[in-house]
Amino acid sequence: MRKDVQPSDLEFASLISSKICHDIIGPIGAICNGLEMVSSDKDTSASFRALDIVRDVSEQLSARLKFARFAFGTSALNTSLIELNVIQELIQGLTGDRTKHQVVWDNIIAEPLFKIHAKLLLNLVACAIATLPRGGVIIIEINFINSKPNFSLLCNGKIAQPARGLKELLDNANNTEIDPFSVQAYYTLRLANEIGMQLSIDQHSNNLQLTAKTLM
Repeated sequence: MRKDVQPSDLEFASLISSKICHDIIGPIGAICNGLEMVSSDKDTSASFRALDIVRDVSEQLSARLKFARFAFGTSALNTSLIELNVIQELIQGLTGDRTKHQVVWDNIIAEPLFKIHAKLLLNLVACAIATLPRGGVIIIEINFINSKPNFSLLCNGKIAQPARGLKELLDNANNTEIDPFSVQAYYTLRLANEIGMQLSIDQHSNNLQLTAKTLM
């Protein structure tokens, strides 16, 4: 599906569903394999190792589902306030043990965000993670101007490249393919547009900065 043909509600829901299924199918498969090892392996030590793997992957799966529920869930209560520590916990759960992606909060004021702004920030983080396929550091900065938040995510890694489809969508390219892999960028841009924020990308070498500014 191309950008010049806006997805219908059903098509959009299908794309988001496909993305979520893609994100969780790996952990679910690992859990099934681990449980199969436990049930078939008579080696007690091997069974304990398999259970450790199942436990770790189950935590990862739970964190991904919590993130997806908030990032893609209902917008009925967008005017509710979300404490920053709740957002930080969701992001920490998504990055796991931080061996691949490390998130750093720079000069953050612990001020709550409206849910719609929190959803945008979570989706920006998802785009930032996709920006660093080989891992790296994501530095998040939030500035408030007239009580409205502006987000800046500086991504630094060996290979820093915009999340699939994001640059093309920002450049208004009519041939941008919207599929389960680029729907993350499309959804993030739709969220920003809905609340009057403008997204931009600035790249220098291994640094890529993703910014969301409130339009005055």
